Amino acid sequence: MLIQVFLQLSPGVFAIFYHSALANHTRKKADDLALGFILGQEIFAAIVFLTTYLFAAFSFQDPNFFTANILPWLLVGVFTAEAIFILCFYFRRDKSIKSTRLFITRKSATALTTHAGNVKTRSDAIALGLVTASLELPFTLPLYIILSLIVTSFPTISASLLIILYIIVASLPLFAIKFFFTHHNLAIFARLRIKYKPLIRLTLTVSYLLVAILIAIRTTL
Repeated sequence: MLIQVFLQLSPGVFAIFYHSALANHTRKKADDLALGFILGQEIFAAIVFLTTYLFAAFSFQDPNFFTANILPWLLVGVFTAEAIFILCFYFRRDKSIKSTRLFITRKSATALTTHAGNVKTRSDAIALGLVTASLELPFTLPLYIILSLIVTSFPTISASLLIILYIIVASLPLFAIKFFFTHHNLAIFARLRIKYKPLIRLTLTVSYLLVAILIAIRTTL
């Protein structure tokens, strides 16, 4: 959950989108569009979770799975690679220390920014939320997989509640930004991102490494 909260693509796109929505529409309309964006994010998360959970539930019912299967070690490798990528490439290297450009291509970034500034309907907002979440999938899919593997051993109700909680927590940064914009603007938000960029990079790197270490420990026990 901590990793999901600290990922920056969705909050960055949402901030641009909500700033434009406030400038082009009434606050009531902007809030409605914002909820559409958040709904799109949650729909995407629910679809990916359902897919990974069903895959885990039907494919890995062996009680000795964590000691008999190669997947845990693949996940250790994936989370370690994610940590290295976050440290070196998640924020694009730029001559300006005030840059918070992320890993996506400049073409994708331009398309997202253009779309974010021209959302007029809730369906557009939902689509933007879905697209943005899909671009973060390389970083979120391992999280969904490991959580799905864990909750397959839980009672159905407990597993469902944990997944719902995860999806809600993943949306909290967007609600926080929405509240932030009731008193501040995009320029202040951008300055805060620049200020806390080193902390965000460090937190994500350490978090991915910790998950890799915990998987390795659990697998060898």
